[in-house]
Amino acid sequence: MKNKLCTAFYAILMLCFTSCTDSELGSTSSSNTEDTSNASNRQTSIGEYSFSIMQLNIWLEGTKVPNGYDAIVNEIAAREPDFVTLSEVGTNTNFNTRILASLKQKGKIYYSFNSNDTTVLSKYPIKEYSKFSRYDRIVTEIIAGNEIAVYSGHLHYKNYAAYYPRGYDPNTFTKLSTPITDPVTILQENDASNRPREIQDFITTSKNDIASGRTVILGGDFNEPSYLDWTNAAKNLYDHRGAVVPWSTTSTLSKANFKDSYRVLYPNEIDYPGFTWPAQASWTPSSDERDRIDYIFYYDDSRTTVKDSYIVGPKNTVVKNISIPETSKDKFSEPVGAWPTDHKGVLTVFTAKIKDTALPKITLNNTSYKLNEDINITYTNGSTDPKAWIGIYKQGIIPGQNPSVNYSTKWGYTNGQTNGTLNFKLSTPGNYFVAYFKDNGYNEIAQRVYFTSNN
Repeated sequence: MKNKLCTAFYAILMLCFTSCTDSELGSTSSSNTEDTSNASNRQTSIGEYSFSIMQLNIWLEGTKVPNGYDAIVNEIAAREPDFVTLSEVGTNTNFNTRILASLKQKGKIYYSFNSNDTTVLSKYPIKEYSKFSRYDRIVTEIIAGNEIAVYSGHLHYKNYAAYYPRGYDPNTFTKLSTPITDPVTILQENDASNRPREIQDFITTSKNDIASGRTVILGGDFNEPSYLDWTNAAKNLYDHRGAVVPWSTTSTLSKANFKDSYRVLYPNEIDYPGFTWPAQASWTPSSDERDRIDYIFYYDDSRTTVKDSYIVGPKNTVVKNISIPETSKDKFSEPVGAWPTDHKGVLTVFTAKIKDTALPKITLNNTSYKLNEDINITYTNGSTDPKAWIGIYKQGIIPGQNPSVNYSTKWGYTNGQTNGTLNFKLSTPGNYFVAYFKDNGYNEIAQRVYFTSNN
């Protein structure tokens, strides 16, 4: 969330928020050759695929907790999200290079760029990278022709007006003589921060990605609660003291057609508060300062849906400076060891429909062939993997099931060509089908085509 001892540090970071020209950091020293086994595992069925994103504020790279850095590596390695958006990156170490190397030692392959304060880790090679305002942005793709733009944001921590109703100053974090509960006063203080401008920076920049048909995801520590949480139903909970506040950042995102993935899956803010702050350090020791300030948003493009979402971190939560068990219905992925940060994370699994124009397709020049006649198989919008392949099977055989017996009658690689033709001849009559597979495996990426072969 914030560190009141590090104001100068953040001021220096703000000077660094310019466009970055560093080369992409791969997890191998010699090459950024794509490991596409991840991609084949993410296609859930023909026509859609899945991917996961974890957001985590790492509290100055885990330096505030003994062995905190190692704990960060362990938490990522244990869950292997496709993308990780991180906040509070940037001390005297080259964090991106370091964490990629650490993850590689555990057999986890990720890519990233050198950055400060925010960063994105990706299991997939990065096609574009940029840094602006309070964000890092990457563009990659899991399925050929279906690009994903992932943004990592860390909004300004000053003017944290959620402390007004709790009886604390939003900037000095000192106790007030009396709590302030007027929503107008609360929003005026909140909007005196840079957050309204910073979230508008994201919305403006993301318009180009949206126009390009990319799936757009934003993970970040917003340093601001959600208007979906400070509701009439919750006004007497968590020391809101009757305040119902339409918090600006999340309201602005909602008006721009961005959806809060956690609230999409769990709309009941009472049963599923989803607290991510605080995990272990309290700034207002005489109040209940629990809030949800870490988010994963997505642009509602009608192709992207939320499959799962849960809190990553300890089930205990801090209330009035005391760690107590969480009693909500929230689903947790608990730490594999010591927890490295004062925030909890959030992890969301999405499914996305493959663009119709980008769906791989196979076609035949006929539906029936004579023996030893040329069978011309045309494929389009295919895989760029050199070991994607097309096979002919007798009907009734299940590809990949006991392959030493249920093998293909004919097959050939497409050699990384997304469009082309393969020619085969059959010498045995029967009913057959053609199947298109990705990555030297048995993951079908196109609808089968059926035909017969006769004397």
